[in-house]
Amino acid sequence: MAVRSRVVSTPTPTPTPTPTPTPPSSSTIVVVAAAASLLGVVVLTTGPLYRVRSWWSFDRPLETDALVVVVQALVAVAGVAVLATGDRWRRVEPIAGVLAAALAVWLVLSCAWSMDVATTARHSLLVAGTLAAGAAAASVLTLLTLVVVLWVGLHLGLAWCAIAIAMVRPRTQDRNGDWAGIFVNRNSLALYAAMAVVVSVLLAWAAIRHTRPVVPAPIAVVVIAGAIAADAILLAGTDSLTPLVAGALAAGAVGIALAGRTLFRRGRPVSSLIVGSGVAAVAAGLGGWLLREPLSDLVGRDAGGTGRAALWEVSWDWFARRPLVGQGYMAPWSDPTFLADIREARGRLLFSAHSSFVDVLLGGGLIGAVLVLAVVVVLYRNVAATAITSDRPENVVALALFVFAMVEHTTETLLVAGQLMVAVLGALLVIGAPTAVAGSARRGWPRARPGHADEAAPTGPLVAADRAAPDR
Repeated sequence: MAVRSRVVSTPTPTPTPTPTPTPPSSSTIVVVAAAASLLGVVVLTTGPLYRVRSWWSFDRPLETDALVVVVQALVAVAGVAVLATGDRWRRVEPIAGVLAAALAVWLVLSCAWSMDVATTARHSLLVAGTLAAGAAAASVLTLLTLVVVLWVGLHLGLAWCAIAIAMVRPRTQDRNGDWAGIFVNRNSLALYAAMAVVVSVLLAWAAIRHTRPVVPAPIAVVVIAGAIAADAILLAGTDSLTPLVAGALAAGAVGIALAGRTLFRRGRPVSSLIVGSGVAAVAAGLGGWLLREPLSDLVGRDAGGTGRAALWEVSWDWFARRPLVGQGYMAPWSDPTFLADIREARGRLLFSAHSSFVDVLLGGGLIGAVLVLAVVVVLYRNVAATAITSDRPENVVALALFVFAMVEHTTETLLVAGQLMVAVLGALLVIGAPTAVAGSARRGWPRARPGHADEAAPTGPLVAADRAAPDR
């Protein structure tokens, strides 16, 4: 009789699954991004950074100090890293992004023929990185969140100014008794006080119009109104005029955009509204320059822009020596021969042309000037289209910041290393991207990931400080 053998099967043990890391929630990402952007705003206004640096040694200017440069470089590197990951760079408006990148590359290339390679490299590389930092912040956070971040970051430095001025701390007032606070000179304090007023007004308007505000509108408006009053007191103490003009023109641009919305609803093509407003703005600027003497007399100011005309004449003469490629970005301001001409024309040494556009022309030549003007034109087209075609109140923020920035860049050299106004331009590359132009869908980069064009693109501004400026 055959015996059957029984085969007992041993059950195969079930492998223990490896736990999958839980990705951070979107709220965590927003909180981290907002905190990082806030830190960037504080750093790039440079006043707080300079003040901390001056605790153990004060050397004016401090922009070449190793600690200052390293901290600003960290902000720039972080901005590049964030923008380069997660396809965030696709949220930059394509034409404006390509032109801004070309400008940054050209400024870096000017190191090859620069009169001072170290100065050109520092400014051009940090300008490129700070543009990326602004765009990165705008690509991660919503417009309203970034406006709040900008508002808080500005007021941290301004509050420090108010306390230091009240305590009559050293160097918080200049030799004429005008307030400088922690920003080294009065024009820098005025720049940020005026910018804070503009942002506060826009934030109050958004709080009133927002359907689901985080903070009740009456409370938000009371807090913001108190901040505006404090900012206005600081601004008055600086006795600086240009930021007032910049703020007034930004408000005027918002008013024109709101009127343009009405015309757009009635069927007027948005392109005609943009071109008409742009031509009118350029004509008004030229008229103001031609009539600068009587206008300056009305406000009791120097018709030469408080010495700017002399700076610009010397800069033009040196530009003519190498008109196509320039002298190397910001390099002439370290050259003894050039500075001797400045001293002869101006009566004292200064270290910028007090106009970003003049300095780009001087350092980057005609090629640099054409690139920066192209960036300005495309940004204007984008922010104006967004302001006119959108019904959301906060979507005029991009236009207001653009106008404010253009006035300040015209009268101060702010397109330099580690400046908030550079990061603001970087943010405008994203928040100025039109959601509709003449009724068309939002344009994007070719071969964008599926569904990207339909995403609600987060928008918002980030972040400059001011170099020593002549009295206005």
